[in-house]
Amino acid sequence: MVASTNIYSSEDNALTDLRQLLSKLLGGFLGPVPSTGARIPDGIRFKLLGEAIVPLVCFEYKRAFGEGGYDPSIQASYSVREYLALPRFKPILGKCCCPSFLLAGGGPYLAVLGVVYTDRLIVQRLTNVIWVGEATTHEDARVRSIARVFASLRSAATALEKYYDKVWEDTTVPLYESPGFHTRLFPYPTKFKDFYTSVTPGPECTEFEYIDAFSADPANVTFLAKVKSSDQKLVIKFVDRYGAEAHELLARNGLAPRLMYCGLLDGTQDFRITDGHSQGSAKVCGLHVGPMRMVVMDFIEGKSVEKMSPVPSDAREKTLKAIKKLHDAQLVFGDLRAPNVMISEGKVFLIDFDWAGRVGQARYPRNLSSVNRPAKAEDLDMMPILMDHDLTMLDKLFPKH
Repeated sequence: MVASTNIYSSEDNALTDLRQLLSKLLGGFLGPVPSTGARIPDGIRFKLLGEAIVPLVCFEYKRAFGEGGYDPSIQASYSVREYLALPRFKPILGKCCCPSFLLAGGGPYLAVLGVVYTDRLIVQRLTNVIWVGEATTHEDARVRSIARVFASLRSAATALEKYYDKVWEDTTVPLYESPGFHTRLFPYPTKFKDFYTSVTPGPECTEFEYIDAFSADPANVTFLAKVKSSDQKLVIKFVDRYGAEAHELLARNGLAPRLMYCGLLDGTQDFRITDGHSQGSAKVCGLHVGPMRMVVMDFIEGKSVEKMSPVPSDAREKTLKAIKKLHDAQLVFGDLRAPNVMISEGKVFLIDFDWAGRVGQARYPRNLSSVNRPAKAEDLDMMPILMDHDLTMLDKLFPKH
């Protein structure tokens, strides 16, 4: 903390001090290691596999953010990309998404980022920009907070090292060839405890493998999968909020797919069984604050109303039945659009219960799109979802003639 606030005459002098301190904090050497490309990162904790230098933590630093016209987080991203682009890295890149951590700093500020490579380089911030200097004599709480960040990064880098050992030793994973299916293109959770069949505590889990993404959009969070031990197809999605109560109610009445799991990413902590408040999202002024969750449901063979022409004449009546079932239980759906109404063998199924919930509690998310909304999107952001909204969206989806 003291070193980060020092005034250095050059970046090299600052790095001499900081590399030594960060190496101790992160449990491994953090020095400059050339990638043979155009860039040499300011520091890197790495794993050597064959001839490849695998970046676990890549460090870039400036005496102040913007010094020299550069953002150290972007520089760190480019440094990792250069390592991945080397021909000797191909055996590893062909097997996995090559996760790495970035540590970017400017003066007394640091940020931690994560990077993976699917069919493109993806970089996301894992922390905000943290002030790591010391400003007063009463800093114990902030020292603890900063220490937890470095302890977590050190632990994660060590776990990442073990992960790469397994990847290197695994001879069963085929090399990725674009375009095509490969595990590196999909999320890492691949198992769950079925809410309906795993009635006793234990390790029994259903394992699945991903088949495809429902959209080529990089923001897609919904995937088609199948159970490894059978041909049963599943829908897997990742959410920060989910209306499990509404989903279950309609599923029991044959109006939604069976909800097999809704809980933490480890696949074993369905918040319907465990402490629902801690495993779910705390609602703060319309924001949902809590852990990301995995949702697993049956795959419905059929078509969405969006992809049907003409739409069955009784689709409106059957959809209204589902909406009324929710309203009678003081629940709202909130997102009644054509992609979320499925028709299968003449039956209507509602899908996508992300926003559904109790009347007076369920709210629209931020940055709402304007497609088929009951009012102007900007007027609905983070506002309560009303029963009348569901009915207005029903009329827009199935206009009365």
